Amino acid sequence: MTDSLKKLQKKLDELKPTKQAVAFSSNFSGMHPEPNIIEKSNYYEVDPSKNRSASNTEWKFGHNSLTASKILMTDDNMKPMMIEHPAQNTEFHIIRGSDTLYVNVGESWTYGEILFHPYETKRQIITGSGQYHLDIQLQYCFGTRIAEATGWDYYQFAIPGNCNLYMHTDLERILKHVATLGYKKVYVSMQLTDPSRELNISNTKLFKSHPINNWFNYPVDNKIHIVDWLAMYDEIFFNHYNKILNSFTACPIEGIMWRNFTKFVSNKRDYNFKFIETNWVTHTAKLVNHDNVTTHMIMAYVFDDYKHKVGKNLIIPLEWMENEVEAIHRMHDYIGMKSVPGQIYHNNHPTYLGHLVWAHHLMRQAGWKDI
Repeated sequence: MTDSLKKLQKKLDELKPTKQAVAFSSNFSGMHPEPNIIEKSNYYEVDPSKNRSASNTEWKFGHNSLTASKILMTDDNMKPMMIEHPAQNTEFHIIRGSDTLYVNVGESWTYGEILFHPYETKRQIITGSGQYHLDIQLQYCFGTRIAEATGWDYYQFAIPGNCNLYMHTDLERILKHVATLGYKKVYVSMQLTDPSRELNISNTKLFKSHPINNWFNYPVDNKIHIVDWLAMYDEIFFNHYNKILNSFTACPIEGIMWRNFTKFVSNKRDYNFKFIETNWVTHTAKLVNHDNVTTHMIMAYVFDDYKHKVGKNLIIPLEWMENEVEAIHRMHDYIGMKSVPGQIYHNNHPTYLGHLVWAHHLMRQAGWKDI
C-alpha cells in the first residue's frame, strides 16, 4: 500500500463511529424485523395540559407564542430497523383553521434531535435516551417556524435515523390522508438524507421491489464513476418524489426538496418541484465564513462495504476520494462542535438558531415568504 493510500485509509478509519451513541440492550440483535407498509394511520388528540403548553386548552408553538386549537398525533409509520427504541412524537398535525397545509418530511434534523430549550438547557431532546419534549419541537424546529411565519396548518413526519426510501413511502400514505381533509393548497418539503442509510435495509422486500435495488445492484461488468453512480441514486428519488406529487389531485400542491449533509449530485432539474440547491450545513457555514464543507456523501468509510456486498466496479480515483474525505472531516469538525463558529448553528445537529436560519432560507428560496 502506497503512502497516499495509507494516509487515506487512516482518514477513513477516523470517520468510523467508535461506539453507539446509546448502547444497545443485551437482548437487541442490532436490527428489528422489516416493518410493514402502513396503509392508514390511527390518530389521537394530544392533551395540551400534559405537555407544557400555553394553557390547558391550547397549544403554544413558534417563538411568538402562537396557539393552535388541536394537535393530532400518530406513530403508525415505518421505523428504521437499526434503531432499538424508535422515537416518539414522530408524526403530528397542528390544526389552526388555515385552508393551507404545510407537510414537512425528514429525519433527525427535521425532527429536532439534540434541541434544547434556550432558557432551560437541561431540557433537551435525546431520543436514544428516551428524552422527548414535544413543546420544544413545536417552538423551535424549522418546520413550525415556517408554519408560524406563514399562518399555515402544519404536518410533520420525521424520524431520527430514517432513510429516503421509508420517507418517500410514508409520504404516499400521508398525502392520501391529506386528500380527505379539505385543504385548498398543500406545500410539501422533502429532506433527502445520505445514501448510506439504505445499506441497512438492502435485504428487505421493500428495497428489492423499488428502483433503488437496481442502483445498489448495478451490473458488476459495467464500470461507473462514483459521482455518476451517486447521481443515479439522486434521480431515483427525484423521480419517486415527482410521481408522488403528480398523484395528488385533491387541490393544488407545491413541493421543494433539500439536503442537510450533502450536495445534489445529479444536475437534472426537469421535475415538478423546486430544489433548494444549498444544503443546510453549507448554508450555515457561509454565515460564519467557514468553507469547503460541501460533500457528495458523509459515510465515505462504508464504500468498502458497498464494494464487498455488491461487487460493483466503482471507479473511485484516489485524488477525488482524498478531497472528498478532507471535506467530510471539515464538515464533521464544523457541525460537531470542534469549530467555534459551528457552535452557533450546530451541536452535531442544528441548534435552535440553526433551525431559525434554515426556516428563513427555505421560505426565501421556495418563494413562500420573503423574510
